[in-house]
Amino acid sequence: MSSSQRYVAFIIGTLFYAFVTLTRNLPVIVPEILCQKFHMSEAIFGQYRGLYFLAYSAATLPMAYALDRFGLRSIMALSLALCAMGLSPMLWSESATLLIAGRMLLGVGASTGILSVFKINRIFFEPHQFAILLGIAGGAGYVAAVAGLGPLQRLFVTAGYGTTLFGILIVGLILAVCSLLFIRPIEVEKPGGFIDSLKQLVKNRSFWMVVLVGGLIIWGMEGFLDGWSVTLLTSLFCWDSTKALDVTSIIPIGFAVGSIILPLLAKRFNNSKQLFGLAGIVSSLSLLGLFIPGIPAWFVLTLYSILGCFTAYQVLCIDWGGKVVVPELSTMASAATNMLIMSFGYFFHTVPALLMNGKGMMDTCGVLRYSRIDLLIGLSPFIVCGVIAYIVNMYATYDKM
Repeated sequence: MSSSQRYVAFIIGTLFYAFVTLTRNLPVIVPEILCQKFHMSEAIFGQYRGLYFLAYSAATLPMAYALDRFGLRSIMALSLALCAMGLSPMLWSESATLLIAGRMLLGVGASTGILSVFKINRIFFEPHQFAILLGIAGGAGYVAAVAGLGPLQRLFVTAGYGTTLFGILIVGLILAVCSLLFIRPIEVEKPGGFIDSLKQLVKNRSFWMVVLVGGLIIWGMEGFLDGWSVTLLTSLFCWDSTKALDVTSIIPIGFAVGSIILPLLAKRFNNSKQLFGLAGIVSSLSLLGLFIPGIPAWFVLTLYSILGCFTAYQVLCIDWGGKVVVPELSTMASAATNMLIMSFGYFFHTVPALLMNGKGMMDTCGVLRYSRIDLLIGLSPFIVCGVIAYIVNMYATYDKM
């Protein structure tokens, strides 16, 4: 394959991942509209957000196998079509059941976003380029997430809920067509020994340590950013939701920066392990720092920047998950690492929602606000898990097995 063709494939895969990131955060943009339109309580809304991650995780390995069996073009197009179908209940239904089913369908289709980047990087580029290219794709995806917060909320206000959602749905279908037209067919691999490979992976202790540490820190992106960041800012600092979304955008910006810097640091010093532990403790301290009474806005921005930068540990984690196994298992291991880490997102969405269910009070502007102590208790799982990840990482070994 020519150099231009491989980069076209990489760009389409990156755009797919950006689309996935944007659609995943839609509940952050229009929570009041969804809760009112579909008559959902805080606990049910937390389930609605969290079930996405269970569907995403459950679909990851089957989709990874399908990419090997049927090739990039067809599976990427199918997955993007599933994403569009998953968005349709938000647009054309008033049933909470259909909305939740659509959210799960969106999770299934979205699982292929990062997998397609894995596949493109591994078959079209050199092994030493994997982490850097994954960082670039991840960074670009989370830059799109920035546009999917404050700017997208303004688009919902100016263009309307229905028109904006319909436009997003059409973008997904356009990407599906582009994947069919512009990704050249390649000879698909003949996957075999799937069960045997899975057994080898299950027996690999280092793989499970990577997953555990990675899963305990995922709350920065899967729980806080897309669940409680806006609520924390509107409750603790009395900012309006538009300003809160703009500040929340700093987290994906930090991710975009960190997804380039952290792999380069890991390569420069040949040590991802210290960065794993650092990500856990720094993330917890950053969140805890937000509860200091009377902190100025610039300090909030600094803490959000630090938190966002260290959420990019996920790039290293996925790469490292493929390095602690024999080479023939690396693609499956990277996919399984991502799958299992993402499954922790269900915990980080549902538990805080249950802890804070019924404790919020609606202000005169229709914004749900919480007390400082209720937020600290509700978000304590984030802080505690970051510290646990740091401790576990101190004693973990990540040897190839």
